[in-house]
Amino acid sequence: MTITFEKIDKIDDATFDNLYADSLDDINSGTIVKPDDVITDEQTKQLVHDSCYLTYTVDENRYCVLAKKDDTPFMWIVGTKNNNVFRWETVLNAKIDGSREIFATQEFQNAYAEYLKSVGINTWEILCVKDKRVDTYFIGLQNAGKCLGSYNSDATYTRQTDLEELNNTASLHKWVF
Repeated sequence: MTITFEKIDKIDDATFDNLYADSLDDINSGTIVKPDDVITDEQTKQLVHDSCYLTYTVDENRYCVLAKKDDTPFMWIVGTKNNNVFRWETVLNAKIDGSREIFATQEFQNAYAEYLKSVGINTWEILCVKDKRVDTYFIGLQNAGKCLGSYNSDATYTRQTDLEELNNTASLHKWVF
């Protein structure tokens, strides 16, 4: 099994659809805060699509990474890169053989750390809606000793988005190599 990462600005529609379908349970469990007027599955898909493309098209710090296992895409990370810090903003994850176990493997963690270092990044972070599925997943990975780097968390981080004027208590997880 070979895991690779590459910077890529856009994925094709079929890849987006596959990654989105496998991420839908996480999205619907509250890992993405949706405005009140986003109700239907199609509206949710459009919101995620727009957050992957429209939000970052004018941002010079936009940074997207596609992860593949044996040339098959299984993760697309859309975020921002400021100096040596990469912050995940929207992430779509596929299941491999019906599971997401790959993210907890040392092979994934090593490949991801090596990729980041190769492009001059020594810190990565993810902002999660506090106590939701993705937040508790990363806490569990860290507690199990799976993630590489020096860990720091701010469980009282407050994020305010300009678009929806939302003020959400979130957890900011950060790893430094």
